Amino acid sequence: MSMASHEFRSPLSQIQLSASLVERYYQRLDQDKILSHLQKIRMAVNDMTDTLNDFLSPGAY
Repeated sequence: MSMASHEFRSPLSQIQLSASLVERYYQRLDQDKILSHLQKIRMAVNDMTDTLNDFLSPGAY
């Protein structure tokens, strides 16, 4: 269970950080930086989805 917790915390932290940066500095960030943070969010969501799928797969543990 601690391994699953760790696997979820990393992408969640990345999502939170990137979303916060876009929200806080939206007016000052150029479009490339915003797109970069949005890509990080998408990648972290994909990582979480993969981890969740692995965790819920029969025989995974």
